[in-house]
Amino acid sequence: MGQEQYNQWVQKTNPNQQDQLCGGQYVSKNEMYFIENYAKTNILDIGCGTGHRTFPIWIERKLNFYGIEKFQNLIDYSKYRDKIINHDISSTEFMGKVNELSTKHFDISFLFGGVINGIIDQELQERTWENFRSLLDKCDYILIDTLTHFPWFSTAETGEEIQLFSLVPTQYFYSKKELEKLNNKFGLEFCEERTESIRNLSRTHYLIKKKKN
Repeated sequence: MGQEQYNQWVQKTNPNQQDQLCGGQYVSKNEMYFIENYAKTNILDIGCGTGHRTFPIWIERKLNFYGIEKFQNLIDYSKYRDKIINHDISSTEFMGKVNELSTKHFDISFLFGGVINGIIDQELQERTWENFRSLLDKCDYILIDTLTHFPWFSTAETGEEIQLFSLVPTQYFYSKKELEKLNNKFGLEFCEERTESIRNLSRTHYLIKKKKN
């Protein structure tokens, strides 16, 4: 039920309000760190929404990029809609769509703004990590982020569905052990992590790569 409610909320919320909830034009120090150090030539911006927050950075830095967004209403509102593909990182068909792109290799795939927190269904979570494994044949790194200030984050085996704010429906917030378990299941690992403060919250960005055999 949580997944359905979240999807309906995104589809019914005004895209301009979605932009504001995702930070407006603000890009954090953590985000800029990973952009400056890992985005060299070709990138994917997965769960990009309208693209109004991050696409100006890609354009300014003269990067070749594609946005990928699950919700068509956000794409329709975007002034960059021609650069956004309507698809879903948790879909069984995701890699087929990526393989159709003319760019064959990417430096990094960004999932900024808690994209993984909107994937609430456990089956979809596992499919997302399965797609991560396949995607890492086409890119060097994947960057995800999640809130990590919860007292149970470092010790709990699983995360929790939580409604952080009244304007936003329930989302899923992982525990560290749960993230590591998903990585282990699909042969992935964290190779860098950085935590930043957002008001009274903490957000950690995790850089993922394939484990070496």
